[in-house]
Amino acid sequence: MIASFEGCDTQPYFPGGKSGPTIGYGVDLAHINTHHLDSLFSGLLPKHVIEEMKTAHGKRGADAKAWIARHRGLRITHAVAEAAFYRTCRLYWSKTLAEYQGVERLDNNAQCVVLSLVINYGPGSKPLEAMRDPIRRNDIRAMIAHMRRLEKGVSMRGLARRRQEERKVLEAVVARNDRVAQHTNLIAFD
Repeated sequence: MIASFEGCDTQPYFPGGKSGPTIGYGVDLAHINTHHLDSLFSGLLPKHVIEEMKTAHGKRGADAKAWIARHRGLRITHAVAEAAFYRTCRLYWSKTLAEYQGVERLDNNAQCVVLSLVINYGPGSKPLEAMRDPIRRNDIRAMIAHMRRLEKGVSMRGLARRRQEERKVLEAVVARNDRVAQHTNLIAFD
């Protein structure tokens, strides 16, 4: 799910908004710290390419576009992007576990939604503050209510679609849990 939301670009592009130069499956070179960039691409790309990617750190908007224009020759393969994506997921999952108490007790699909949000917004980000308590309580309905608020705050079409799809995943979890509970109640009365 996350990979399909992020898409894969083998050369840097500017997705808009507050993003910076982005490559692979949504690796935002402006926001990721240089140590994490090393851990994502070490052994996958030559060191000089990773060092060049680091020069995009902090570049957003017009600065991001200018950086991209100067680095048109920078390319990675799909295999490198995929390997870095799995490393990204592992990195952000460890941050998610540390930041959001109880996330490991959520349904696997709900965990994926939380991970998608953390990858997109960043761990401990302001927009995700209201998710802490529902995650801790395993309250998927409250998570859905917050997702609706997040959807309203998004102006980029692709990101709005991503929030809607994440919400639909949570709604499917609730529907499945309701069916299981109903079935369990019917068995109890037999």
